[in-house]
Amino acid sequence: MLAVAQAEIAKAHTQLAVFHSTFLSFEVQKQSYDAIWACASLLHVPQVELNKTFHHLAQFLNVGGVFYCSFKLGN
Repeated sequence: MLAVAQAEIAKAHTQLAVFHSTFLSFEVQKQSYDAIWACASLLHVPQVELNKTFHHLAQFLNVGGVFYCSFKLGN
């Protein structure tokens, strides 16, 4: 899988913890963040999974946190 290989390359080059997951399988130790930045990345989520994906990711936000996302207009 290309994405897994890309994660391994990023890990090797940055010496940082890098992992691969889908949006719905995303889990982290730290449970709250001030913001989520999803610039043109959620457009890859099938429309039928989008609501579930928003709810899943939003659980990681602090109260009052910002969830930024952008999508293309049209098909």
